[in-house]
Amino acid sequence: MAKMKKLIITEVEKQIIEDYCNGLSSLKLSTKYCLSKNKILKILKENNINRRTNKICVSDEKKDLIVKLYKEGKKINDIVFETGLKEKKIYEVLNEKKIVKKLNSKISNEIKENICKDFLNGKTFKELMDLYNIKSDGTISKILKEYDIKVNKKIYNKIPLEIKEKIINEYLNGLNICELHEIYGYGTTTIARWLKEKNLTRTLSDAFTLSAQKGRKHFKGTTLPWFSTKSKKWFIADSMWEVVRMNQLDNDTSVCYWEKCKDRIKYVDDNNLNHYYMPDFTICYTNNLIVVEEIKPSIFVKDKINQIKFNSAKKFYSKKNIVFKVVTENDIGIDNIKNFNTESMIKYTKEIRDKRRKELRNERERNKRRKKKEIGNN
Repeated sequence: MAKMKKLIITEVEKQIIEDYCNGLSSLKLSTKYCLSKNKILKILKENNINRRTNKICVSDEKKDLIVKLYKEGKKINDIVFETGLKEKKIYEVLNEKKIVKKLNSKISNEIKENICKDFLNGKTFKELMDLYNIKSDGTISKILKEYDIKVNKKIYNKIPLEIKEKIINEYLNGLNICELHEIYGYGTTTIARWLKEKNLTRTLSDAFTLSAQKGRKHFKGTTLPWFSTKSKKWFIADSMWEVVRMNQLDNDTSVCYWEKCKDRIKYVDDNNLNHYYMPDFTICYTNNLIVVEEIKPSIFVKDKINQIKFNSAKKFYSKKNIVFKVVTENDIGIDNIKNFNTESMIKYTKEIRDKRRKELRNERERNKRRKKKEIGNN
């Protein structure tokens, strides 16, 4: 049997519909009525309420006005003031009408003509950039487009085979893509493409080991998902050091449970400004000892701001009979970091990621409703 259409509207639903029609967003309504956003949207859909959209439609007359003002030499800020549209929308209209953006007025017409002549005589973009002291190849491309000169991509991308092979050999000898970019001037994505074509790209573990052998002691910017076999949860590590430490905690028989720390600790800097800081791990041992760990390279432990953070954390946890501990690479073991194999980690698939995001979203919604209820009871 087909489901019957809902005929009865409750007072709460009436109020939600009225508030939405008066301008409140679905997000604000979910906070006000302690309902999930999906529930609010479902109520609006069941009652045939058309949802608002943020998309701004520009009429043909206004588009013609934008093109006219731009061709007259008006600046983008002036066009924004006259039309009432945002800068991004102005550029969208110009792209739609295939209007070439004006170049920097410092580039004279004489230089532009010389660039076009040199390009037609066989000079590459890189040679033109060096010759005329232009930093971006996009500027060269715009100049050629302004003079209706078509750029043959094969010519533009024609790089001598000897240089390619030299760069690939340097990569095999231990240089990374960023270092090769600084030496030879070619883009990182271009170099990465050459290496991918030859199936020579390194794994994260290989890159990490090479960097460690060069004496690099601190690694930033590495985010990796880790599934804890002990806590039965996924956690996101902010560095390779955290990944190795997570692995150690999972394999430590004296640890009964651990997770990423959720405490926000207040501290005051030298300018008497308030900040908040979160340590890395909360660990519960079998002897009922609870330890909070902060993973920090030894070269940064003595920094003044870090000392302020650590002292605030010690005071915060001493009141709760919890031990605060700073863990460095010496505690984790430098050899353990160098030799850690990321390929043995459990794969973080799209299905797992979507499921984890849904769980986190539901948890946030529950916390919002709980806080709203606590405020109402008080």
